[in-house]
Amino acid sequence: MKKINWIDITLIVFVLGGILVILLKVGGNQSTGGDVSMEMNQASIVIKVDNVREATVSSLKIDEPLVSDETNSFVGRIIDLEAIPYKDKIETLDGNLVFAEVPERYTIFVTVNANLLERDAGYYADGISEIKINSDFRFYTKHVITSGKIERIDWP
Repeated sequence: MKKINWIDITLIVFVLGGILVILLKVGGNQSTGGDVSMEMNQASIVIKVDNVREATVSSLKIDEPLVSDETNSFVGRIIDLEAIPYKDKIETLDGNLVFAEVPERYTIFVTVNANLLERDAGYYADGISEIKINSDFRFYTKHVITSGKIERIDWP
């Protein structure tokens, strides 16, 4: 019979550690239910994307899935797009600041139909991606990756 050496012991420790990590990951997703109301509510999220080119505007499509770049989780489907010319502060020759249209730049309002989970800490799209008004939100679709600011959440 072979003696157990330090390599065998190290291998056994790694295998047991891997099994423990898997068990903690699988078992750790269960909710205790203390502060969580597990009711998903349908809502519309409006995201304002500033200072983008025509390529970004034409790449966003209605009924396309929108995914959070931070968590790689599905947020919802795009239900409406509104593109308007982007305006920025520009100083005139006499020193005044005025808002003027920037050529070939747009502001897009992306409306997403999402299922939001309400917790004490806030709202979460499909229970994972945190949704806060006035927060920056990086997202992507099949054709484009960009970021914007969450303008509002509309409840039916």
